[in-house]
Amino acid sequence: MTRSKQFRLAGVVILALGLISAAAVYWSGVRSNDQAGQDADVVSPLSPDDSRRYAYTVQTYSGDVGLLLDKLVRLEAELKEPKGVALVIAVVSVSLAMGCFLVASRVAEASSC
Repeated sequence: MTRSKQFRLAGVVILALGLISAAAVYWSGVRSNDQAGQDADVVSPLSPDDSRRYAYTVQTYSGDVGLLLDKLVRLEAELKEPKGVALVIAVVSVSLAMGCFLVASRVAEASSC
């Protein structure tokens, strides 16, 4: 088996396992939320934390850095949900697979010259 075929095979395996894992994480999280009687997609009409007044108050008391840190903390909390974790797993696996496919094409070009 040539090097380029090995890299292509590794890319396919990484892509398949990553997407299957992401789907499993997502569906297990959705199922646990359904069993608990919670709907993860329900958003309150107007959350006080998303208002301009809240952002202004945070920025006034802690500056631009405090506002940025507040947004990062919220993003981290969103990524702990199954949808966010599944998205991260899918993006990383697709990126790694694309890297394997790119290396395989470069190896094939180098060996043909």
